[in-house]
Amino acid sequence: MRTFPTKRNIWQKLTESKFFLLFLVLLFIFFFWRMIEFGIKLKNTEENRRVAEIKVDELKQKKENYLQKLSDLNTEKGIEEDIREKFSVAKEGEKVIVIVDEEKEVEGNTNDESFNIFSFFKKWFK
Repeated sequence: MRTFPTKRNIWQKLTESKFFLLFLVLLFIFFFWRMIEFGIKLKNTEENRRVAEIKVDELKQKKENYLQKLSDLNTEKGIEEDIREKFSVAKEGEKVIVIVDEEKEVEGNTNDESFNIFSFFKKWFK
Protein backbone atom coordinates (compact mmCIF):
# COMPACT_ATOMS: atom_id res chain seq x y z
CA MET A 1 0.00 0.00 0.00
CA ARG A 2 1.19 3.42 -0.88
CA THR A 3 1.60 6.23 1.69
CA PHE A 4 0.48 9.68 0.87
CA PRO A 5 2.75 12.58 1.74
CA THR A 6 1.68 14.36 4.83
CA LYS A 7 2.47 17.87 5.89
CA ARG A 8 5.29 16.65 8.07
CA ASN A 9 6.89 14.68 5.28
CA ILE A 10 6.75 17.65 2.86
CA TRP A 11 8.26 20.02 5.43
CA GLN A 12 10.96 17.50 6.31
CA LYS A 13 11.88 16.99 2.64
CA LEU A 14 11.97 20.76 2.09
CA THR A 15 14.27 21.43 5.04
CA GLU A 16 16.60 18.61 4.08
CA SER A 17 16.98 19.71 0.44
CA LYS A 18 20.21 21.23 -0.92
CA PHE A 19 18.40 24.26 -2.28
CA PHE A 20 16.99 25.12 1.13
CA LEU A 21 20.44 24.74 2.69
CA LEU A 22 21.91 27.00 -0.02
CA PHE A 23 19.16 29.55 0.63
CA LEU A 24 19.92 29.53 4.37
CA VAL A 25 23.66 29.98 3.75
CA LEU A 26 23.02 32.91 1.39
CA LEU A 27 20.62 34.43 3.92
CA PHE A 28 23.25 34.08 6.65
CA ILE A 29 25.92 35.70 4.44
CA PHE A 30 23.55 38.56 3.60
CA PHE A 31 22.77 39.30 7.28
CA PHE A 32 26.42 38.94 8.26
CA TRP A 33 27.43 41.44 5.55
CA ARG A 34 24.75 43.89 6.68
CA MET A 35 26.02 43.61 10.27
CA ILE A 36 29.55 44.47 9.11
CA GLU A 37 28.25 47.50 7.19
CA PHE A 38 26.29 48.58 10.26
CA GLY A 39 29.42 48.31 12.42
CA ILE A 40 31.39 50.45 9.96
CA LYS A 41 28.65 53.09 9.91
CA LEU A 42 28.51 53.04 13.71
CA LYS A 43 32.27 53.62 13.92
CA ASN A 44 32.07 56.53 11.44
CA THR A 45 29.18 58.02 13.37
CA GLU A 46 31.13 57.85 16.63
CA GLU A 47 34.11 59.57 14.97
CA ASN A 48 31.86 62.30 13.54
CA ARG A 49 30.27 62.80 16.94
CA ARG A 50 33.69 63.18 18.58
CA VAL A 51 34.72 65.76 15.98
CA ALA A 52 31.43 67.63 16.43
CA GLU A 53 31.86 67.68 20.21
CA ILE A 54 35.36 69.14 19.79
CA LYS A 55 33.97 71.84 17.48
CA VAL A 56 31.20 72.62 19.97
CA ASP A 57 33.78 73.02 22.73
CA GLU A 58 35.87 75.33 20.53
CA LEU A 59 32.80 77.42 19.68
CA LYS A 60 31.86 77.68 23.35
CA GLN A 61 35.40 78.86 24.09
CA LYS A 62 35.16 81.50 21.34
CA LYS A 63 31.77 82.60 22.63
CA GLU A 64 33.19 83.09 26.11
CA ASN A 65 36.11 85.09 24.70
CA TYR A 66 33.80 87.32 22.67
CA LEU A 67 31.50 87.86 25.63
CA GLN A 68 34.52 88.82 27.75
CA LYS A 69 35.71 91.26 25.08
CA LEU A 70 32.21 92.69 24.81
CA SER A 71 31.96 93.20 28.55
CA ASP A 72 35.41 94.85 28.48
CA LEU A 73 34.25 97.23 25.73
CA ASN A 74 31.34 98.31 27.92
CA THR A 75 33.80 99.91 30.34
CA GLU A 76 35.85 103.06 29.87
CA LYS A 77 39.11 101.18 30.43
CA GLY A 78 38.20 98.53 27.83
CA ILE A 79 37.39 101.13 25.20
CA GLU A 80 40.69 102.90 25.86
CA GLU A 81 42.69 99.66 25.55
CA ASP A 82 40.94 98.78 22.29
CA ILE A 83 41.66 102.20 20.78
CA ARG A 84 45.31 102.03 21.87
CA GLU A 85 45.73 98.57 20.28
CA LYS A 86 44.07 99.44 16.98
CA PHE A 87 45.36 102.96 16.38
CA SER A 88 48.62 103.18 18.38
CA VAL A 89 47.66 106.42 20.13
CA ALA A 90 48.71 107.92 23.46
CA LYS A 91 47.05 110.22 25.96
CA GLU A 92 48.13 113.81 26.47
CA GLY A 93 51.30 113.93 28.51
CA GLU A 94 52.34 110.37 27.65
CA LYS A 95 55.44 109.71 25.59
CA VAL A 96 55.66 107.18 22.81
CA ILE A 97 58.82 105.33 21.86
CA VAL A 98 59.12 104.24 18.25
CA ILE A 99 61.70 101.59 17.37
CA VAL A 100 62.80 101.68 13.74
CA ASP A 101 64.78 98.88 12.13
CA GLU A 102 67.85 99.83 10.11
CA GLU A 103 67.39 99.58 6.39
CA LYS A 104 69.84 97.31 4.63
CA GLU A 105 71.61 98.54 1.54
CA VAL A 106 70.66 96.58 -1.56
CA GLU A 107 73.59 95.23 -3.60
CA GLY A 108 73.68 95.69 -7.33
CA ASN A 109 71.57 98.80 -7.57
CA THR A 110 70.55 99.03 -11.23
CA ASN A 111 69.41 102.67 -10.95
CA ASP A 112 72.98 103.87 -10.36
CA GLU A 113 74.52 106.03 -13.12
CA SER A 114 77.79 104.13 -12.91
CA PHE A 115 76.07 100.92 -14.03
CA ASN A 116 77.21 99.79 -17.43
CA ILE A 117 77.76 96.58 -19.35
CA PHE A 118 81.37 96.17 -18.19
CA SER A 119 80.48 96.32 -14.51
CA PHE A 120 77.78 93.75 -15.17
CA PHE A 121 80.27 91.26 -16.63
CA LYS A 122 82.80 92.09 -13.93
CA LYS A 123 80.29 91.20 -11.19
CA TRP A 124 79.22 88.11 -13.10
CA PHE A 125 82.76 86.69 -13.24
CA LYS A 126 83.55 87.36 -9.58
